[in-house]
Amino acid sequence: MLSQKNITHIFVGKDAALATGARSAMSVGQIGIFKNGASTASTTALVATDKFKVVLKDVDGKFIESPFIDASQITASSTDYAAATEQKVYVGYNGTTGSITVANDEVYVIHMNMQDGSRTWGEHPLFKLVAAYQSDASATQTEIADALVLNASKNFEKEAALGVDYVAVSRINAGAVTAANDFVNAIKVVKGSNVLVGAAKVTLTGTSGTANVTGVGGLTKLVTFDTDLTTTATNFVTAHAAAYLAVGITLTSSTTSLIFTPTLADQYFADPVITNATGDQAGTVFTSFEYATNTDAVVGDYLRLGATSTTACALTSNIYKITAISGNTMTLDIPVVEATATIAAGSAYNEVVPSATAIAAAWGLGFTAKALAFEVGMKKYAKLNFQVQLGEGFASTLLTTNTTATKGEGTYEQVAENEWFLKGNRGANYRVADWPVSNTLNATSGTTYDCINVDFTNDNATDISSKVLSFGSLLIYTAVTQANDALKTVFGL
Repeated sequence: MLSQKNITHIFVGKDAALATGARSAMSVGQIGIFKNGASTASTTALVATDKFKVVLKDVDGKFIESPFIDASQITASSTDYAAATEQKVYVGYNGTTGSITVANDEVYVIHMNMQDGSRTWGEHPLFKLVAAYQSDASATQTEIADALVLNASKNFEKEAALGVDYVAVSRINAGAVTAANDFVNAIKVVKGSNVLVGAAKVTLTGTSGTANVTGVGGLTKLVTFDTDLTTTATNFVTAHAAAYLAVGITLTSSTTSLIFTPTLADQYFADPVITNATGDQAGTVFTSFEYATNTDAVVGDYLRLGATSTTACALTSNIYKITAISGNTMTLDIPVVEATATIAAGSAYNEVVPSATAIAAAWGLGFTAKALAFEVGMKKYAKLNFQVQLGEGFASTLLTTNTTATKGEGTYEQVAENEWFLKGNRGANYRVADWPVSNTLNATSGTTYDCINVDFTNDNATDISSKVLSFGSLLIYTAVTQANDALKTVFGL
């Protein structure tokens, strides 16, 4: 007969409070603390004379129990959720200081040592060339930064097409953040695409007559004044929204303005034109990429994007060079690394940096690790670590590790991996999975967890001559603070 000491028991709760009633009344994912001899769960603090067990009703409706544990033999601690982080390294400007050293006719080379902590590369680092560029006879930081980020982006794109997609490249600029330089219309960005689309707006003017709106979607539609400009705009939407929707454009109104928004993330349309037909009915056109006061972004300017669609721009926000503008579409020199989103009009979550402003300021390149693939029982939860190595051409260029890679605490990946592995303590006969894996877990993707860790000892086993001291642990993961706080009370934390 085989026996095992030093067992760790794991309990992964759902979004439920700590149980207070009978075991039969527990809901799926609920955790309960039952004292010896009690028929209902307890939420009161344990005392030295208590014996207790932890019970979980799992996703299959079955009860998972710990052995009875002597409260006088436990040591408890708690760990709150902490987000995982991906490594990020800056070359040159880092949001506070630094720049790229400029030299004429110089070769700039960036190498990278990559190590993900798993067996992707046989647990040996992957040394690779990331980007290279030879400056011209009148080099500038802008020239060097633009060339290197484009070269690195293309190299990463080629690798991604082969399934090797581990690092994203971006750049930042020390040009002052100017909130007023955001677009007056909403824009849509798509992660991984270098094309974004914008909305267009026509603010109506006049007190009588009609006007034709042309350009958008190839349609020509008539605006007819009625009562006031707000009513006029509403009537236009009622009459023509279906026709615009048929060509991929959502038509709405806001007080006296008509707003044309692409339905799809890559839907092109020409900017609107409004032409008076009768009376004095007319309007002012706000083009798709107008910013500040009647200023249109132009090729050669730069676009700064907040880290999310609701985050204001900062000096560490990524910046992209505008290479083409056609109607409501804008092309950037490299793909967007921010999440797919619609960024609201006038929100300061995007900002046009005029070319002259960007050129006069310091530049930095950013390299950020991407989340590695994870699959319970098949692909280990790991974070990529890498070292950036600069060629001699960079001279004294500053190299800054902005963020180190951490797995976090209580992430879904960590909890799921622990649960999968520790199922072996309850009879699961695998440690290395065979394909296909069929495995039902209590851990839920996208959920974050707090943890109570309880170490205990008991002497409930004997050998031929004496009692045998055994060590064990409880990992109790809770998806809500309410349950975690109650468990802290139970365990005196």
